[in-house]
Amino acid sequence: MFENVHLETERLLIRQYAIDDLDGFYDIVSQEEVVKWVGETVRPKDEIAPRFKKMVESYGLNRPDDIVRFSLAVMHKADGRLAGWVGLGPLPINTTETEIYYGFSQDYWGQGIATEAADAMLQHGFETIGLDRIVAITLPDNPASAKVLEKIGMKFRWTVHDLPPDLALLEGVGYFSLTKKEYNQGQDSTKSAIFPQASCAGRIPRSLPSSARAGTLHALMTDIKIATSLRSSQ
Repeated sequence: MFENVHLETERLLIRQYAIDDLDGFYDIVSQEEVVKWVGETVRPKDEIAPRFKKMVESYGLNRPDDIVRFSLAVMHKADGRLAGWVGLGPLPINTTETEIYYGFSQDYWGQGIATEAADAMLQHGFETIGLDRIVAITLPDNPASAKVLEKIGMKFRWTVHDLPPDLALLEGVGYFSLTKKEYNQGQDSTKSAIFPQASCAGRIPRSLPSSARAGTLHALMTDIKIATSLRSSQ
């Protein structure tokens, strides 16, 4: 469920990263419009490379009750390119919860790719890994990601406030969640109408803004320790 994973949707192949994906990955994280959603700047490739290697080698560390970081490469079938990533990992503001996150090259923004990939990961999380609940956060000034989360059936719960200083960049994020029961109830209605299902080979309340062309790119970026004070993206 964490190693040798291959998910497929109408337009995408979603698989484990390999070391050979470094160039394609760096092409994405060197785009300022992508990394800005995590309060980051473009980093040199020689700084990214060892962290990327660590991520590639981390799949075997994951367990259903302890997902360290589960990031998959999203390949676009039509052109064979690495379009971005989608994954599951600890929520930065509450590491006992598992969040879904994603990030995509600007070349693929506005095409519904994030929704397609996130839906496949949500399905894998609930049906294969067996999670009972998946959450997500979206940055206040980026409504695109909130729309992605709504399309895959996740529910907005509140806006996050009063975070500690080390998480100040996440102040005001929108908090979404979905339980396995809610997911199952939506399978035959809302979600099935979006696109075919994938196949497998603080203080928190207040209101919503939205977020992320970089989805929760902050999740992945911290994930491989590109960001320093965050864990962690269309």
